[in-house]
Amino acid sequence: MLVPSSLFVAIVLCCGWMDVRASPITTASNTISRRADNYVRVPLYRREPSMPRLAQAVRSEEEVNDNTVMKTIRRRPKDLPLKDFTDAQYYGPFSIGSPPQTFQVIFDTGSSNIWIPGDACRSVACLIHHKFTPSSSSSFVQDGTPFEIQYGSGALEGVLGVDTVAFGHHTAPVHNFTFAMSTVERGLSWIVARFDGIVGLGFDEISVDKLPTLFGALAAEKSLPEPVISFFFGYEKTAKASQMILGGVDKDLVEPGHDFHWIDITVPGYWQIDVHGIDIGDFDACKSKKCPAIVDTGTSLVVGPPEEVREINRAIGATLNSGGAASFPSCEGLDDLPTLDVTISGRTFPLTPKEYVLKVTALGQTQCLSGFAGLETPQGLWILGDVFMRRYYTAFDYGNKQVGFARGRANPPPAAEAT
Repeated sequence: MLVPSSLFVAIVLCCGWMDVRASPITTASNTISRRADNYVRVPLYRREPSMPRLAQAVRSEEEVNDNTVMKTIRRRPKDLPLKDFTDAQYYGPFSIGSPPQTFQVIFDTGSSNIWIPGDACRSVACLIHHKFTPSSSSSFVQDGTPFEIQYGSGALEGVLGVDTVAFGHHTAPVHNFTFAMSTVERGLSWIVARFDGIVGLGFDEISVDKLPTLFGALAAEKSLPEPVISFFFGYEKTAKASQMILGGVDKDLVEPGHDFHWIDITVPGYWQIDVHGIDIGDFDACKSKKCPAIVDTGTSLVVGPPEEVREINRAIGATLNSGGAASFPSCEGLDDLPTLDVTISGRTFPLTPKEYVLKVTALGQTQCLSGFAGLETPQGLWILGDVFMRRYYTAFDYGNKQVGFARGRANPPPAAEAT
């Protein structure tokens, strides 16, 4: 018997707040490592997916569909309606100030600004998360310019400040960098989040108020061996090796016999590429044309136009439930479902049922959900989120304006783990 979605929602509302500041659920430590290859490895922690958070993400996307802010995707946005952090699953350490004040953040390739809670914020979300204290940093410079941003899952207001920012405790620092300190945070997603803030890794074109971007600053200061950041999301439950690598790609994290496939960015701003096929059974979601797609570490699922996603979910036997997520009648026999093939520039990246079915357990009951969700956008954009990147080690090359994919190693050697 499946737990009703309303009960799942009640679980998060009554219990989710209590574990917001809980320790990471994976076994990776909260330290940064630099080895002989000179790459910096930042451990990433995974929060297991939740039925109510996924359902809330779908509801947020539906609310955005009819919102006039969708029009802002065509220009430099004040709003980022594509972004929904309700079920963001991977986060890691980032520091601001001197001495460093460390926060848990989403490293988000789908946005371009940095914000963390400020000590002046009195919203519930701020009260139960770590806050930045400017007076404790000898390198802080007050800017005071108002800042606001609207995501699909919530909004925030704040003020700008200038300080040293760095990965982990104080790795690959960027000095005199402008970031935002929230003073008001609106939205349930900020309250139940395991992370404190967002570190955007997108391009200048989507930076709110045209603020400098972290990736651009890292490239300008030559802080890394190469202006490349790669993400390895371990898809096994313990996900010990989940990490972000600064400065390049680690070949030890690639499945033997496979290599990186590099694709040029088509529209700077988001990490947007052309996908040439999204096929399952006899259904081709791209209809023999190019599908524009964003590669986004801050999105949990594979997201696409609602009509096409409905066909994909129909092909795998998933239907929308009362909570708004696409689920299966039972978790039995799912291994026999068809494989979904994503074709990009001549190479096919298959996703098996093991990789696109999400299992969610609460009160001893398990429900199986589809890893595909619908979202209406003016350009008919797809979003390749964590469901795709858990199978494919993904690299973002700022210098060459490319994204690279390689089949991730299922059981990477200990030497490649973040420690």
